[in-house]
Amino acid sequence: MFPSTFRRLEVFIAVVKAGGFAAVAERLGISHPSISNQVKALERQVGCKLFVRRKGLGSNVTEQGRRL
Repeated sequence: MFPSTFRRLEVFIAVVKAGGFAAVAERLGISHPSISNQVKALERQVGCKLFVRRKGLGSNVTEQGRRL
């Protein structure tokens, strides 16, 4: 279970640094839905929303996301 959690954290950090899901998908060479699924799985695991998603406007990190 640890490797999948590590990957989720890796994707989360990449999204924070890049400022959005699409940029990370392109950089990592994986699909946007895959990035979204990784982040959603991490959110379920930690029990809170990590991003405020705004269609077409990118994503902002929540306070809980900044703490993580």
